Amino acid sequence: MRSAAAARAMERAQRSLDEGLINRSEYEKAQDDARIAELDFANARAAADLEKETLEYEVKTRTLQAERESEVMGELQRQVDELSIVAPFDGMVANVAVQDRDAVVRGQPVVTIVDLSAFEVEIDVPENYGREVPAGTPAEILHEGKTYPGRVTAMSPEIRDSQVRGTVAFVGEPPLGLRQSQRVTTRIVLERREGVLKVPRGPFLESGGGRRAWVVDRGIATVREIQVGATSVAEVEIQRGLEPGETIVLSDTTLFGGAKTVLLRN
Repeated sequence: MRSAAAARAMERAQRSLDEGLINRSEYEKAQDDARIAELDFANARAAADLEKETLEYEVKTRTLQAERESEVMGELQRQVDELSIVAPFDGMVANVAVQDRDAVVRGQPVVTIVDLSAFEVEIDVPENYGREVPAGTPAEILHEGKTYPGRVTAMSPEIRDSQVRGTVAFVGEPPLGLRQSQRVTTRIVLERREGVLKVPRGPFLESGGGRRAWVVDRGIATVREIQVGATSVAEVEIQRGLEPGETIVLSDTTLFGGAKTVLLRN
């Protein structure tokens, strides 16, 4: 505004000089005022540009400071989040290895979590059946009167106390309320047969070579030739030689010798 006013004043002074209304000194003074106004305008513009650059620099500096503080806050939040221990699965706390406010180092065990969705049952199988129970063998797990399907996941190659240890996993959802180290009954299904005659397994099977059994009738045991089929830990299939409802001697029959009949007394 001041520069424009000085320019108009200079035009008026020029017309006044041409018309002889003012003298040369007044005209030169008007020229000086116009020049001073132009210089003031140029200085004001330069100052404004410099102030704008200064403000832009300060804004950029403050923006960088804000970004740096945000990164510092993010790093602090990350460190705080690392203090929270989160299991990769839903489970139950089984053991706490440290006390409250204890200092721990990286990798130190702090808490033990049991995965409730991945329970496995430890089983002991007689060594005679160890080779017949590979991984993948079907199993039945009895818990609180209900049977749940399972499958053998592994069998140890080591034999301890004539037993082979293995693990059985549930097929599907495990039963509710199951706890770690709880005892359950597990049946390994080596073969499933329907409508067969079977008897409890006993020493008679070995003493008779699996070919003879002593049938009891009115206190007299009579030897009879039999043929056995599939055998399990607890039961024996009888394919020939016995009829349903008959009673046999399950104990060791070695003392019977070669006798055809034996009188049994209580």
